[in-house]
Order: sequence, then structure tokens, then C-alpha cells
Amino acid sequence: MIPAPILDFRLSLGAMRRFKKQTGIDLRSADPKDIETQVSLIWAGIAHKYPGMTVDDVAELIDMSNYREINEFVEKQSQEADVKNP
Repeated sequence: MIPAPILDFRLSLGAMRRFKKQTGIDLRSADPKDIETQVSLIWAGIAHKYPGMTVDDVAELIDMSNYREINEFVEKQSQEADVKNP
């Protein structure tokens, strides 16, 4: 159910900070194929628009009908984080 382009996702510094605070790891060293990484990154990137949404709420929005798209999206965002923040 998520897409629409991933609910106005933004990979801002705020999102990167939220991700690190949630997971304890820097996005540049995270495994983009890990489910916790995927859910946490999406949560961190949409929190500016959906401040009341929790990581668990985001996890419930991801299912096998959209998992491939989510997986590809998170991998792309992780690569962009590497390029923008060497």
C-alpha cells in the first residue's frame, strides 16, 4: 500500500539523523536488504509529513504486494546517501 512515491519520502539530514537514532547505525553502513533497515529508513524519510506514524505503523504498510518496489527504493536511497555523503 505505501508507494505514491513512497509517501513523499525525503532523504534529508533530519531523516538520516532519525534513522541513526532508531537503528544505532549510520545509513551509509546499513544493509539495504535488511528488513529493519528498510522499515526504519522509510519511517525516517516520511516522518516530516507523518509525524505521528511509528516504525511499526510503517512495517504494517509493507507487504508482499509492494515489497519488491520498497526493496528497490531503499537500495537506491542507500546508494544516494553514499554518493551525497562520502
